[in-house]
Amino acid sequence: MNEEVYAELLQQSAKQTLLALKAKKSEEKTHTSFERSVHVFHEVRKNNNHSITILIEEFANLSATTIDVLLSRNRTAVIANTRDVLFYVMHKYTGLSNPQIARIFQRDPSTIQTGRVRGKDIVDKNKFLVEVIHNVLNKAKMEK
Repeated sequence: MNEEVYAELLQQSAKQTLLALKAKKSEEKTHTSFERSVHVFHEVRKNNNHSITILIEEFANLSATTIDVLLSRNRTAVIANTRDVLFYVMHKYTGLSNPQIARIFQRDPSTIQTGRVRGKDIVDKNKFLVEVIHNVLNKAKMEK
């Protein structure tokens, strides 16, 4: 291996490292802003002892996706239905209002209302989801 090839390999390695660092920073910023938006609502919960962050993480795990996809504008059936059930659960079990949920998901409160109604219909038609929701709520329970 001559010096030119070696220098080129070093440059490529440095570029890949730089790209990886930039990707990691942008990922950290996304999660940091999400954590900040959720943290505000930990203070205003009404008789709520559930971690909103864990609740969202568990729903993302149930739908075999990431938090970023669940919070995104993705409209595939699985993601949209999971999001609608999550809206319903967050309102019913955490006491968050439509505008508060809308701020977390960066949506309009009317979108949250519509999603909550669809989420309730999904839960009513699929009774097995009640047990799944209670399991998720138990995982998201916080110590007082």
